[in-house]
Amino acid sequence: AWFDGTADYVTVADSADLSITGDLTISAWAINSSSALSAVEMLVSKYLTTGNQRSYNLHIDENEKLRMDISSDGTVGNAGYQRTDSALSNIDALHHYVGTFDASGSTVVLYVDGAVVASSASNMQSAIDDSTATLEIGRFNTDTYYWNGMINEVSIWGDAFTLAEVQELYNDGKALDALTHSATSNLVSYWRNNGLATWEDLEGSNNGTPT
Repeated sequence: AWFDGTADYVTVADSADLSITGDLTISAWAINSSSALSAVEMLVSKYLTTGNQRSYNLHIDENEKLRMDISSDGTVGNAGYQRTDSALSNIDALHHYVGTFDASGSTVVLYVDGAVVASSASNMQSAIDDSTATLEIGRFNTDTYYWNGMINEVSIWGDAFTLAEVQELYNDGKALDALTHSATSNLVSYWRNNGLATWEDLEGSNNGTPT
């Protein structure tokens, strides 16, 4: 599942399943082929900058820091985020990226390869806006911030994973089948590239269309 950084992405139509307003976990395995990032490169996004359609996203920013954004009512002024203090290392290698949002504690925790890399409740919201934005893999804002590299094994969960649950999904670097995870009752959608014209949602009915 390689994205060329200029025009490759997967779109998933808005649905009640993906309109998560409370606890959330986003997980993806990825490689970034850029020698150095000059702009944001998006992993997963349900977050448009027009029409106040902001919910959530997970990406690597132009400083090569992992970041998760949460908006409580769709507006920039009420958007919170968490990112790593330092740039990620070896983004051109395969890594497991996870962002979790705990609504009760208004906290985002970021993980890389089963380890916590950032955790804070500062500048964070207590809910996620139920926007009508489509969910996109590998692109942000309909025509910007394309991912350059590989993205696969993308999963969305209606739960804020603990460290142990993230490490279970990481599975010592062997990409656990999300359908076998102990928290599978909270699994909302799960996509694995199968080389076909549709990215089938292996958990629900939120199939993705690659471009």
